[in-house]
Amino acid sequence: MRQETKDKLLRATYKQYYSENPTISIEDFRKGKRGRHLKLKGIDQKEKVFAFNKNTGTKEYEFESISKAASHFKISQKRLSDVCNGRKRSWVGYIFIKEKDYNPKTEYRIVYKKDLPKEPRIPIIRQPFKGNLFKCINVQTNEEIIFNNKFEAIEQLGFTQSGINKVLYGNRKSHKGYKFELLK
Repeated sequence: MRQETKDKLLRATYKQYYSENPTISIEDFRKGKRGRHLKLKGIDQKEKVFAFNKNTGTKEYEFESISKAASHFKISQKRLSDVCNGRKRSWVGYIFIKEKDYNPKTEYRIVYKKDLPKEPRIPIIRQPFKGNLFKCINVQTNEEIIFNNKFEAIEQLGFTQSGINKVLYGNRKSHKGYKFELLK
């Protein structure tokens, strides 16, 4: 590539990234002191970063930039910026907050669902069932016993509800030696 073409590309790149806020001169840009990769990734290196313990919420570290925090914890800047920008909740046991997002009145810690207080359960008070009168007929002796509802019959004579229902709907002739009828 010819030198003229290289200079045109360099100027075009400089204008693209530093047109509205020129943080470095074009000479430094030519020499390679760009910092352009930071602009492309969206990572602002000059902003202070605070590290809070994710369990206690105490501020344990304060760093001059994301890169210094990343080198301290030996993690990538990408992971740290993910936490700072809210794409991840925490990393290496800490919550990272940028200085512009920091509010001293806010408690920065993660509260897990299992740590929340449980609501007391309210006991269910069941009202007595007011159903139809219910007649049990002994198959062998034709003795009739009348109950207020089928649940009384279940409690007193030891029937099962499914057995009674099968007799009532005609799927079975008797249950434990008894036939059943609903009285209105």
